[in-house]
Amino acid sequence: MATIPSFDLKDWLELEIFLNQLAQGIWLDTDAAVWFAAQPDHEKPQINHRLYYMVIQAGGYAKGDSQSAIQRSGLKPTFTPCVLLSRNRAPRIPNLPLNEQLKSFQLLVAWFSLADERRRGERCKGDCSHWWHQDLRDEPTLQAIRARYPGRLLCCRESLPVTYLLLRMDDNGTQALVSSHLTREAAEAACLVYEARGHKQTYWVEEKQIR
Repeated sequence: MATIPSFDLKDWLELEIFLNQLAQGIWLDTDAAVWFAAQPDHEKPQINHRLYYMVIQAGGYAKGDSQSAIQRSGLKPTFTPCVLLSRNRAPRIPNLPLNEQLKSFQLLVAWFSLADERRRGERCKGDCSHWWHQDLRDEPTLQAIRARYPGRLLCCRESLPVTYLLLRMDDNGTQALVSSHLTREAAEAACLVYEARGHKQTYWVEEKQIR
């Protein structure tokens, strides 16, 4: 049985390769859960934030996705991350307490796999040029991908200042910037204010590095 290779979490490309490999079913869910549990506690919310961002990019808000993702994850619908997803409060999932982070990871992996599977079969069917839709089992393909991004460790969040964006998505899947903030706490507080207004839009916070 293959073992998930270790890599530096500061390397955004290696992390995204791994998460896309999960979406392609290259690693077993049980192995992925063991990998996540072994990561430093302070890194777990960051991994889940990245996963949530990738779900959004993959179009994970199609009708019925929330229930399908919960079923695919094998988690109980009463678990906190599942409840948040079913109540359209998914942006809060990466911010749950540490004891909820593993379940959050399992749910987000299932959701991302579902959304990206649909994207590969519809929008990216045929001649797709996205590196993340190539065969990520193939070592020459992986080497070619890595060669495109030299010096990528410089893109880690510790080396660049960041801003926090409050974004929204309407029922048609259109994304828009609502506001930007200097801290995640301020952005999340603004997110709660908008959610409390009862609008149908989905709001979430995204970290952006300032280059």
